[in-house]
Amino acid sequence: MEIIDEIRKWIDQTIIQLNLCPFAALPYQKDQVKFSLVNESDNEKILKSFIQELEYLNAESNDSETTLLILPKMSSNFRDFNDFVGTLEDNLFEVNLHDKFQIVGFHPSFIFEGLKNTDRANWVNRSPYPVLHILKTKSIAALKMKATEGEEISFRNEERLNELTDLEVEKYFWFLKDKK
Repeated sequence: MEIIDEIRKWIDQTIIQLNLCPFAALPYQKDQVKFSLVNESDNEKILKSFIQELEYLNAESNDSETTLLILPKMSSNFRDFNDFVGTLEDNLFEVNLHDKFQIVGFHPSFIFEGLKNTDRANWVNRSPYPVLHILKTKSIAALKMKATEGEEISFRNEERLNELTDLEVEKYFWFLKDKK
């Protein structure tokens, strides 16, 4: 299976079917998600690709709501990846685009701060490969979420993931076979 196909399967079968992000289905179904594969392991080259994606999303001439920057050669070490996401967030501030874009990191070994590696709540942000999800903040604002809604979604996701049977885990998280 090709890398982008695996990411599409993850979006379809994990994110949308489990409703881990209630806002993912519509732009995905409307073909407003750009999938960008970056076969680089060098952080500087990845940064250049990230900047190109910001420029693409910032252009008025496209219908994309978001980009998934797929990084199959990025470090398998989650801490290294997470540090890099922090660097990219700092970069958004440096170039004064922090009010236009938000970054969400996904990684096969994602761990939320304060949780154990085995906690299923981490699986919300686990993906077949390291992925940077670049979102337009105006799209997030258009959702008109109440202040507590993000936290409510997080708690609902944790509960849902903890309710999964072993067979459901294998179905929805096929890509984590060796990481559970």
